[in-house]
Amino acid sequence: MGGRVLCERAAMARAVFSSILTATFLLALSAFALAQAPGGLFVGYYHEDPVTNPEDPTPGALYLALPSPDGAFAGSMFFTYLGCQTSSAGTISGSKTGLSLSGRWSGPVDNTSQAGSFSGTYDAALGRYTGTYTVDGGKQFVNLQPCIQYYIAPNGTWELSSVGQSVPASFVIGITGSVANWPSTSGATLTLIAIVDAGLAMSGSAGNAV
Repeated sequence: MGGRVLCERAAMARAVFSSILTATFLLALSAFALAQAPGGLFVGYYHEDPVTNPEDPTPGALYLALPSPDGAFAGSMFFTYLGCQTSSAGTISGSKTGLSLSGRWSGPVDNTSQAGSFSGTYDAALGRYTGTYTVDGGKQFVNLQPCIQYYIAPNGTWELSSVGQSVPASFVIGITGSVANWPSTSGATLTLIAIVDAGLAMSGSAGNAV
């Protein structure tokens, strides 16, 4: 009788211990999932800081090919200055760790070599990456008259969403043949369209996929 009770108690203890281990494992998996940001092709834009560069803050196209879960990433920033440049793509490279991105960018802007830091984080609530970048050379005046003159901002911000995601969600771009159309957005003062070659962007090639 006593032996059977001891056996039953031992079985109950094993069951409770097993349940605790299972719950702990599930919590660990949940915490791991929350600490990992998604990979794949993310597209979006960067924008020069209007505070440090109020003269002509300029937006541009941006994309990153991100690993899943962690590892090295690559991408490009497409400079949109209406200058006389023959090459205008800044290459981005860095590392994705958990929810964070950290790296460097470099490239020519109207034949001037530029580079700087690049960093950001994944916002799980919004489902997109946001961050900042800097320019090593700080604010610079570029005079290409009679072509154009402008300032390069010392820093800026950027935002990236997964392919197919719209911000806001109600925003839809319609494409018929080679014609694109979209609804007007309240308060918008500028429209920038960039077409990205997804295959080239995901290949990790140094070429510009915009």
